[in-house]
Amino acid sequence: MLTLQNVQKKHLVTFGLRELTLLSVCLFLMSQLASADEVLLKDGTLLDGTAVKVPGLTASMVNRNVKGNVRIDQFWMVDDDVRRYFVNRLLVEDVLESDDLARQITFDLKHQRSSRKAGPSTVGGFSQVEPFDQFGRRTVFLTVNQERTPIIQGITELRPNSFKVDSLTHQWEYYLDTNTLQPEVLLSLIEQASNRSDPNERKAAVVFFVQAKMLRQAEAELDRISEEFPELKSWAEEYRSQIYEARARESFHEIDSRRKAGQHQLAMTFAKATPIDKVSGTLYRTSREILAEYEEALQKRDEVVLMLDMLQAKIDEKQADKLRSLRAKLLAELTIDSIDRLNPFLRSKVDDSLTPDQKLALAYSGWVLGEANAILDLNEAILLWEARFLTLEYLRNAEDPLQDDALIKQLTGLEFIGMERIVQMIPLLPPPLLGPFLPPGQIDQRVVPVSADEAPTSYSIMLPPGYSPYREYPLLVVLRAGGRTENETLNWWGGNQQKQGWSQRRGYIVIAPNYCDENATSYGGNTTAHEVVTKSIQDVRKRYRIDSDRVYLAGHGMGGDACLDIGMSRPDWFAGVIPITGVCGKICNYYWENGPDLSWYLVNGDRDRTTLDTNANVLNTMMKHRQNVILCVYKSRGYESYYEEQEKIFAWMQLQQRPSLSEVKEFEAGTMRRSENSFNWIDAKGLRDDLFPADIYSQRKAKPIFGKASPGNVVYVQVPGSGATVWLAPELVDFDERIEVRFNMKRGPNEFIQPSIKTLLTRLRETGDRKRLYWAKVDL
Repeated sequence: MLTLQNVQKKHLVTFGLRELTLLSVCLFLMSQLASADEVLLKDGTLLDGTAVKVPGLTASMVNRNVKGNVRIDQFWMVDDDVRRYFVNRLLVEDVLESDDLARQITFDLKHQRSSRKAGPSTVGGFSQVEPFDQFGRRTVFLTVNQERTPIIQGITELRPNSFKVDSLTHQWEYYLDTNTLQPEVLLSLIEQASNRSDPNERKAAVVFFVQAKMLRQAEAELDRISEEFPELKSWAEEYRSQIYEARARESFHEIDSRRKAGQHQLAMTFAKATPIDKVSGTLYRTSREILAEYEEALQKRDEVVLMLDMLQAKIDEKQADKLRSLRAKLLAELTIDSIDRLNPFLRSKVDDSLTPDQKLALAYSGWVLGEANAILDLNEAILLWEARFLTLEYLRNAEDPLQDDALIKQLTGLEFIGMERIVQMIPLLPPPLLGPFLPPGQIDQRVVPVSADEAPTSYSIMLPPGYSPYREYPLLVVLRAGGRTENETLNWWGGNQQKQGWSQRRGYIVIAPNYCDENATSYGGNTTAHEVVTKSIQDVRKRYRIDSDRVYLAGHGMGGDACLDIGMSRPDWFAGVIPITGVCGKICNYYWENGPDLSWYLVNGDRDRTTLDTNANVLNTMMKHRQNVILCVYKSRGYESYYEEQEKIFAWMQLQQRPSLSEVKEFEAGTMRRSENSFNWIDAKGLRDDLFPADIYSQRKAKPIFGKASPGNVVYVQVPGSGATVWLAPELVDFDERIEVRFNMKRGPNEFIQPSIKTLLTRLRETGDRKRLYWAKVDL
């Protein structure tokens, strides 16, 4: 049956009868119902659904919060039928209300039910899931009391954004996203639920597909309507033009995403495919502007080649000889993403006041230092290239201390080359150790040493389409679930060579560290996994152009458990953490404060073991303290992979970034394990035995590591040990003034600290982190 649903925002705020233990809470929730289609968070994230303010994440948290001094409208809950999102109210920028749901087309379907048994209160992983048939029925198999139990399900309601799945044999129902249903099954169900001889119901099917953003299916339905109802042909053509426009807008969104991901060839292909006769003038002009930008970039490249040749023919032969190899290197590295470095050089074409030497200096210095730091002295520009070569050689040399000293001596002996020039150069360097180029979707494996007393481990890697070592890429680190392999985990996030997944479409490098034994089924707080993850990140940063401020950690099942531990133990490594069906270990009760600026996106099902109740205490506390946490809870679902959440996760990751050094001038983190001795710009040493017992949970609280770089050039350091290494940078201190370091409440030296190129490059060689560059260190 077809209905134009007058929803009246009927998303009831129900925790279940067993959970509604406070009458005051019930009355509050009922009074606070709000109609909203879009909740805008302050970081730019958009959550769609019906929004209501709630006092807690679960019944126990509601009781605790209401009894305590906590606002009873502390959190926003956003319900889209399939899932509920929870966020702190202070993270919400705006709630945009709409009546779109009231105009949604819905189709109802009926199935014969048998006498139904009690549904599963806990849903583990499905042992088998059959696809929906043409009548909207399927059988899923769960293991209940160690027995394989078949459950027959039927689709009873179709909405543009979701469809309702009812068990025909058990008391269990939930919603799934409509775009997860096979299009041919969806069409079959619409045909069964509507009168196909009624032109109005046929029109409704088109509107349904448009509302569901299934535009190809909408076009196909229009074709059938035009053939079967000639009198509706003009209506169909008019509606078709709207669909073309909507498809073009989708295409431009994808073009924009591909451009941002550095996938320019794909973006150009999509732009060229825009049909001039099927979209509005505005969209067609947009496509032409995109193509014009790419054509301009290609013309710039040709112009660079011509100008270099002409100008180098006009200079002294000795200088021209020196430039020949530099020219070849520059042109080999020149891409659409890097050509802006040569803007000062290109602008000099019409500046007759500049000599050929000066114009060439703009080209070769701009390439090494960036357009903002281009210079006019050609001799100095040539020296910059020599410094670039020596810097890369130092970063590649990890085993010969004598060569280190020789390289630093040569580097510091170059005229015009100082710390500032090296720092300007580093962000634009190619990776010191070039990793292999991989076709999109192909997986490679790399062995990486962990420590002297541990066997080497490995990580698997997948690159995005069009990878270039001359632009930065975000890095996604993924940890497998029990029973899965690293390669299967990469395929889940990135797809394969035949079909691109979300990491490929959005331009992410993805690695899957081999963080646990092959047959492991639980994480168990293994801190060796921490070192495997961090060593893998360091290794990949040296071989590929990684944006260290955009490194994300994600995992399923036991990989999600590890994410929670590693993210809280080493928060300064990541911009965001995404545990999927992960469970907070005991350590999280001690470590939740460690990363106040770290962003979290957690995904669970409300029937997944006792996960929600186990996690609620930590998450409730984190969210009350305004940490950037999104909790996504799938309704009446259990231990699953939740592939349908990926698009939203990648959209969220695009908005998250690790704080800069200037934003962590003051920090405090806690540690209970010796391996967690480094946070931000402090490495603790000589940790006291009495503070780190074998049974870490015999301690009442974590031991603090505290750092503060004050405006008066006084640096405060406190660690639970006898020593520390303090890493300093201009974002933290003024090297032109005396710097006082106070260690463990005691005054230290107050003296000038000389920046060191060797210190800078040695730290960079160790970590591969180009975003946090330390000019000096103090050993205490």
